[in-house]
Amino acid sequence: MKNINLIKVKQDEIKVMQEQVLLYSDALTSTVQGLEIEDFLNVISTIDISFRLWLTFRKKVEGVQEKFTVNLKVSEAATLLKCFMWSGQNRSPYEDHVAEKYKTIIDNQLKNI
Repeated sequence: MKNINLIKVKQDEIKVMQEQVLLYSDALTSTVQGLEIEDFLNVISTIDISFRLWLTFRKKVEGVQEKFTVNLKVSEAATLLKCFMWSGQNRSPYEDHVAEKYKTIIDNQLKNI
């Protein structure tokens, strides 16, 4: 299966992605109680992938580069897309810009697989 590549990602954008993934994961964690088994398994998988994404973004933020290429597995890209599509978060205008920008890029690349 192909990878999803995000190129020339600025360090500030990586920080926004990292924060948004954490907030999304935390929101999912609070909804785990009382779910049907299939929904429960989907939420657990998404939380696990979100944590891996958070670690990936953390490694990038700790680097010294100004721009990065982020290579995502399809499951990671789909999880990041779900995070950006999530409306449960009041985002700043800059966070909205980053979410919209990468939502479009990820969506297009996933559709072209």
